[in-house]
Amino acid sequence: MNPKIRVGGYYSPLFYDLVGKPNILIDLTNDPCSKFKSIKISDKLKIPFITASTSKNKGKVMVYTPMSKTERIILSKKNYTQSIDEYLFPDFENCQQGNITSGLIAGLVTEEIRKSVIKLYDYDKLMKKGVTYNLLSNRRFKDECEITLGISDYLNEKNLFKNKKVAIIGAGSIGNFVGLGLSLMNFDKIYLIDMDKIEENNKNRQILYTLGNYVGEKKVEILSRLMNKINPTTQSIGIYGKLGNNLNKEEKRKQVKLINESEFLKLDCDLILGCLDNISARAFANRLAVKNSIPYIDGGTSPFSGQVRVYSPGKTACLDCQENIYSQAIEEQNKEEISDHCTANDHEPSVVMSNQIIGAAILGEIRTLFYPEVYGQPVMNGMLYNSFDRDRLVLNKIKCKPNKDCLCSKKFYNK
Repeated sequence: MNPKIRVGGYYSPLFYDLVGKPNILIDLTNDPCSKFKSIKISDKLKIPFITASTSKNKGKVMVYTPMSKTERIILSKKNYTQSIDEYLFPDFENCQQGNITSGLIAGLVTEEIRKSVIKLYDYDKLMKKGVTYNLLSNRRFKDECEITLGISDYLNEKNLFKNKKVAIIGAGSIGNFVGLGLSLMNFDKIYLIDMDKIEENNKNRQILYTLGNYVGEKKVEILSRLMNKINPTTQSIGIYGKLGNNLNKEEKRKQVKLINESEFLKLDCDLILGCLDNISARAFANRLAVKNSIPYIDGGTSPFSGQVRVYSPGKTACLDCQENIYSQAIEEQNKEEISDHCTANDHEPSVVMSNQIIGAAILGEIRTLFYPEVYGQPVMNGMLYNSFDRDRLVLNKIKCKPNKDCLCSKKFYNK
């Protein structure tokens, strides 16, 4: 993916003298013994240690920073000792790692690695406490599981979406991660809608386009081709088109297909995933979803933050009721500015870590939309990611209910 870096692989037990002294140590296993050895090496070399583990429905990451002798003396006088037990994650031992949980936790790990090497601001610090991502918790980022799955639920996971069709709107940064994860979920059909071509400067964050010489190719054609290779049993179909009501002269010249409401409904999709790079398109997708009672998950990112919003007809407020997307779209159209990058609110360039985290979070909400009786309800008010926040990931505390004059309120209030 990146020929400018050197990567060495060692099929060996963990011995620090094999590779010299690194700047940071990372353990991504589910093995407490391996993590214990890593902490000992971290103490000996005085380097940070990132520990992360996942299961199918839960993931956790923490950063261990060795104490200096002075710090140990000061804390010992306060009858405090640094415990290493909490960094071993014994609950994950012998668990199979999950695709969705691993995607989100890997994004957090990568951002912590970046912080340890490149500190951008005084407040750009390594995490002081662990972050848990728990799909079996209604609060998502808590250790406790309120949802219990039976053996039959685990056995049926491969067939959850075999008769479902989904549309990914946007094949850029977030769309890459969503497409990768979605291809492993065994949907019947996946439609990809995007009107952009791959550029050289996309490769730093749209990772699947680094797998070949794809510059100048249509994103949807390459992404759908790669997804079909990953899982041939799911039919991934690329549509070089624009979601909206009209095309401009340049789009017509490029032979972009207009995907208006009637054209989109022909796809007969059960779910819309918004991985979009401008507010007007997000507003159109929301209006389409609300009018036709189609579940819609929307994700957006900035360089160090992101958000996920979920519209479940009759259960949550729509995107406009959650964040006034329609008025934002009008402002954007008046300025006649369309961003070239994925953003949550502002037009800033995105980076790979925030896209990976938000992409995984989008995937994590899908099964709650179709099977809430088994997997619990989708997040009501959205989830927020901020690389500089102590908690990193939180549920939005502002309660969002449908506005009485919004179409989405009819099913919500008339239950």
